Amino acid sequence: MRSNGTTLIIDDKEEDGRPISEALRNICIPNLFFLADEQHLIDQREKGRIPVERVKIVIQDINLTGMQSPSKKDYDKAATFLENLLPDNNGPWLMIAWSTWADVEMWKNYPQELFQHLIKELPKDKRPYALNILDKSKFTSGGKDDHNEVLPYSDMTIEQKKNLTTDVETASIQNGAIRSLFLWENSVSEAVSQTIIDLQSLGKYDARFEQRVGKALYELAKAEAGKSITPSNARNALYRILNSQLLDRVTSDMDETCDICQYSNENGWSDIKEWKRKMNKFLHFDNSQNNSGPGTLYAYNSYLESLAECHQVVPGTELNIVKQKEDVLGERLIINTFISPIENSHSEHREVIKQCIENSECIVVDITPPCDHAQNKAEWKKFCAGILVDMTSLNKKQIEELNSIYKNIGFLWSSCDFSDSISDTQNSHKRLMFNSRVMFSIPEHELVKSKLKLANITKMREQISRDLTHWLSNQLSRPGYTMM
Repeated sequence: MRSNGTTLIIDDKEEDGRPISEALRNICIPNLFFLADEQHLIDQREKGRIPVERVKIVIQDINLTGMQSPSKKDYDKAATFLENLLPDNNGPWLMIAWSTWADVEMWKNYPQELFQHLIKELPKDKRPYALNILDKSKFTSGGKDDHNEVLPYSDMTIEQKKNLTTDVETASIQNGAIRSLFLWENSVSEAVSQTIIDLQSLGKYDARFEQRVGKALYELAKAEAGKSITPSNARNALYRILNSQLLDRVTSDMDETCDICQYSNENGWSDIKEWKRKMNKFLHFDNSQNNSGPGTLYAYNSYLESLAECHQVVPGTELNIVKQKEDVLGERLIINTFISPIENSHSEHREVIKQCIENSECIVVDITPPCDHAQNKAEWKKFCAGILVDMTSLNKKQIEELNSIYKNIGFLWSSCDFSDSISDTQNSHKRLMFNSRVMFSIPEHELVKSKLKLANITKMREQISRDLTHWLSNQLSRPGYTMM
């Protein structure tokens, strides 16, 4: 039942929760018992002792209010405690209902009611993924189907202790697809540990060990950042080089019990196309808006506001008239570069498609070479302008004709279709499009990073970002020739 994380025990009675903790401790399983008392929760939160990191299993009492039988008040209390105890982005965890009300045959199905309530009330990154049952009444003074307190672990017979340990281990077994993800998570943790071991082995174990390891880390950061290394960028440079070491170290061996091919015929989605678009979002776009650098997408209007207010540019015209930045590269110019192919088409849905493009959000993407960005060598940041097209309202035929219009236009690049909907009931159908004829550069010192961060929409992940930059390289390197 080993898991790369913490087993959390929640009960409103310490005498009921401690035996579980004792049983887990005796078989060397890391665990934490948390008393389900409101004042205790407040105290621990104020002292900064919660949330509890990396929770993989929660052994949860059902009746937390001491009422005659479990009710919605108990379920709400459980949800409140879990929302406070679990960290953001905790991920899926196995719920084990630990209660004298856990016998489904004897009582109403309270465990399933609690499980469904938690799925409904908790944020997606804190929800349980499966439910197992652990009958508390077997270990009370009155025996099975009794609602008395659990016997102290020290008062249990050898057989009762053995049964408790066996029941906990059995209920804690994690199977199926989620187990595959947890095994991968373990292999990533092992890769991190091996990287740390390899680095610390570079230092001689003596009084100067700490300094030698620090010197090794500095040299790694310097190799990544180049001569431009500073205290402010050294950590990011170090993390980039360490991250690059992980991919080759993560093992690809999969436990034989994790046969993901058994799900090949599964079809649990009402709209498989929407599901695939959401998968594209997962594969190619970072949800965090705190990133910067190559591949980062910015909302065009917010991007302009992030520039120094006094910034002006001189267009290459014979009159050499200084114009404000909005006049040089306005939204209308960007949109028009995508409208002209529609006006030259003979599509019967031309007006609908045109309206869709005109309603698109103008965006820019950072296309500064990654090495220049990493080593702060880019005195000018490079950008390419495009649009975020929302095709949700278009029907199948209109989307097909939109695809046909833009299919063979060399200076336009389109991403895969994706969905940014966070709802299980609402669909979203979007696409990025960029124009290689609308590229520009801005002096690095003109970009106010604190304001630029507010304009951040998302960041393209490595594969799709490389595809875009490769396409741009081809566009910029076309030789062309003269012919009659």
